[in-house]
Amino acid sequence: MDYRAAFNRGITLYPERDVLVDGDRRFTWKQWGDRQHRLGNALLGLGLKKGDRVGVVLKNCAECFDAFAAGAKTGIVVVPINYRLNPDAICTIIADAECRALLVHTEFAATVQEMSTRLPALEAIIAVGGAVEGLLDYESLLASASSAEPQAVHADDDLAAVIYTTGTTGDPKGAMATRRNMIMRMYSAAIEMQFGPEDRYLGSLPMFHAIGLIALGAVFRCATNVVVRDFVPLEFCQMVQQHGISKTTLVPAVLNMVLDFGKDYDLSSMSRLLYGGAPMPQEILRRTTKMFPRCEIMQALGATECLFISVLSVADHREALTGAGRVAGRLNSAGRQASLSEVRVVRDDGTNVIPGEVGEVIVRSGQVMAGYLNKPKETAEAIRDGWYYTRDLATVDEDGYIYIVDRKSHMIITGGENVYPAQIENALFDHPKIANVAVIGVPDSKWGEVVKAFIVCKPGEKLTEREVIEFCAPRMASYAKPKSVEFLDSLPVTATGKLNKLELKKKYWAGSTYPKSTT
Repeated sequence: MDYRAAFNRGITLYPERDVLVDGDRRFTWKQWGDRQHRLGNALLGLGLKKGDRVGVVLKNCAECFDAFAAGAKTGIVVVPINYRLNPDAICTIIADAECRALLVHTEFAATVQEMSTRLPALEAIIAVGGAVEGLLDYESLLASASSAEPQAVHADDDLAAVIYTTGTTGDPKGAMATRRNMIMRMYSAAIEMQFGPEDRYLGSLPMFHAIGLIALGAVFRCATNVVVRDFVPLEFCQMVQQHGISKTTLVPAVLNMVLDFGKDYDLSSMSRLLYGGAPMPQEILRRTTKMFPRCEIMQALGATECLFISVLSVADHREALTGAGRVAGRLNSAGRQASLSEVRVVRDDGTNVIPGEVGEVIVRSGQVMAGYLNKPKETAEAIRDGWYYTRDLATVDEDGYIYIVDRKSHMIITGGENVYPAQIENALFDHPKIANVAVIGVPDSKWGEVVKAFIVCKPGEKLTEREVIEFCAPRMASYAKPKSVEFLDSLPVTATGKLNKLELKKKYWAGSTYPKSTT
């Protein structure tokens, strides 16, 4: 099936059914089809053409779905952007993608307007959610555009989206997804979530994340998407009860918050919950099964570069909760290869490891990105002979279950957000009193991991934990700031003089119930 056709199924099959519920706004398939086409024609009318990029600086909303559908119809490439990043990081992404147009929520409009002089390729900024002086108004554009479906010739290898793996002041990488990649990701989400037309999916994760795009799998299967703009645990429970939500996706840290509020609501409509970002501690899993007694629970391992890599299935969870020994230990694994992915754990020479031996996780799938935008070297390192090298180190057991050991990149996952220590370290090195710094993730019962910084001050200088955290505040996203700071006389090094982060991690991760995983 063509990527375009995936957005037309519901228009043909269920024209009067709701496809999107966004607060007080509801759209049937027929109404949404009209909006898809109007947005596509409006962008074409602004001079954009197939292959041009439109940036999306929006919280989850109906307009996010409009953008992906319009892109599928016109061939315009969609670039979802993490609005939580600092302005310089957002500007870097927009410039790297050479966006000619932006869809921007009104609350971000002033920030984007200020940076527009640094973006020579940017020609149009479209305000979503109300009129903003000097910007085009989204609803006015749609009202003046044709509702006829845009006609364009597409190929499966045409670019459909660019999704950035990071976007702080470091080096953002735009993972290019072709039309084939996007439809395969929709298929994969539909298979793993078992979406159907009667489902009501609550997409609680931002659509600038790859995992947030599971919502497009619900679109493919003609389910109803109920939109969460700002995740609040109490409101999540209210929405499940109000809308009869059947399926959702969460990260363990967020699920833990939901469990504190759920006892006061009827959540019996829930039939499937997928979690990702980290393994599920047994305590939280048992509380989850009590609160959602009819709900099937599963875990997915994925990445921006490939949506579904491996899955710890519903059956795996049931067996682990009732079993012991090796079976119970599978809750600490990332499961086995997903339905549309071929997964191996390999040595440096590309041969498969034996059970218990550490190697790198690699995956081959139609979901795997085409490469990194404007980064041929990084693309060549990541994709070799058709396999995507994830940079995740893992072991595999006799039954094929994958256990993540660490990341080659030392990436931290805090509340489902990816944080890169080197970028925090680079920011801290700008402090005039800091001589050396190392950043790691440490276990946290609420967020899975939190950021911890180790600081060596320059001779004669002193700092406090509060001063370090305040220095970080304007330089990075809130979730990336260190939550604790430890001052040392020196940092540990290996025999070759390299920083030894494993030594710093040792006392925090030994025996932890939150082993490292991936997203």
